[in-house]
Amino acid sequence: MHSSFSHTAQQMEREIRGQIQTFNRMTFEAQRERAELLETRMKSARKRVEMLNGRMELVRNKIEDFEQKEKNARRRVRFTVRCVWGLFGMLTTVLALVFIAKHWSHIRSSLDGVDMGSLGHAALDVKPLPETSEPLQSGREAEPPGEYPYMPVGWENGLRMLDEL
Repeated sequence: MHSSFSHTAQQMEREIRGQIQTFNRMTFEAQRERAELLETRMKSARKRVEMLNGRMELVRNKIEDFEQKEKNARRRVRFTVRCVWGLFGMLTTVLALVFIAKHWSHIRSSLDGVDMGSLGHAALDVKPLPETSEPLQSGREAEPPGEYPYMPVGWENGLRMLDEL
């Protein structure tokens, strides 16, 4: 009995040791392989992330450069528009001054008969309207055709100044 017991115990011991060794080899080897596989995947993922970060940084720099160029372009456009409006205003002022200077003698002679009141308003000599049943007409005499009825006397060629431009 003792011999069968020891033989059975040895056989069982061998069987258990074989299972433990197989289990150790399979489990630890598999776990080590999985760990190595995960490590390589992490390294490749880290490289990919670094590459994508580099690309993202390039794109960010390009966007910042584009925004700076756009800001400079808008600044130049605003400056150009201000210059154009300034030149337009100066040209208008110069034209008005030239027009007034050219016709100053006519304007001055037309204002000689006007009495300036204390407030600076022109005191005009207003005649009462005649009481008639006829339609009202302007008190001016008829001007020859071809002249401008709204232009003061002496300004017949007043608009010809603009032809010289």
